[in-house]
Amino acid sequence: MFASTICRRRLLRLCQIPSAACTNPSDALSHGHSSATLAAAPVSEPCPATVSYLLSCGLSPAAAAAHKLPIRSTAKADAVRALFRSYGFTDAEIADLVRRLPLILILDPNRILRPKLVLFASLGVKPRKLASYPILLTRNLDTHLVPCIQFLRSILGTDEDVCLAISRTPRALMADLEKSMHPAVDTLRCLGLPEESISKLVIIEMGVLMISPERICQIFEGLKEFGLGVTEKGFLYGIRA
Repeated sequence: MFASTICRRRLLRLCQIPSAACTNPSDALSHGHSSATLAAAPVSEPCPATVSYLLSCGLSPAAAAAHKLPIRSTAKADAVRALFRSYGFTDAEIADLVRRLPLILILDPNRILRPKLVLFASLGVKPRKLASYPILLTRNLDTHLVPCIQFLRSILGTDEDVCLAISRTPRALMADLEKSMHPAVDTLRCLGLPEESISKLVIIEMGVLMISPERICQIFEGLKEFGLGVTEKGFLYGIRA
């Protein structure tokens, strides 16, 4: 009874923590999540030179014209593309990356991008996964990416499983470590989910780390109403659904 009361109190505190996951690129940049200083501000009309350069990257005319961020140094942009090629990105993947996040072309290739590419390559994350969610490359290496990956290692145990989790749900790596990831895992533990099951859940659906403690509690209650216990095989897939 005493342990149950403590658990309920902990859950109440956890449920009061707002979800701090950030999935919007503009939000990420506006809140200082990038370690880069943006060299150019958006303009109201597309720059002809920028449009021409984006076309050379493989973007369609419509996609190139839609982006209004001026590229002031084609030499830097060329260096960025060369860096991605050196890490195994195909021209199609680079085009996809630039289409999703054109400001990547104005970031410092060696100071900002290379260390992050080294990190993801060391984990085994494929270029196509980063190309599909390039906003990850704007997150600060030392204050966000490394601490989050260390936290995932503590739960999953191996870099192979960390890579698998990130590759399946890359957007989840945008979640705030202290305000989202830690509270989510603490809530799962407090609700009685075994450590092995928590690891499996994070691998199959890392997005659970973006869910608020309150919502996790609601999901657990719903699954219990269906007669699923936390140790049953279908429980994890019920959370994922």
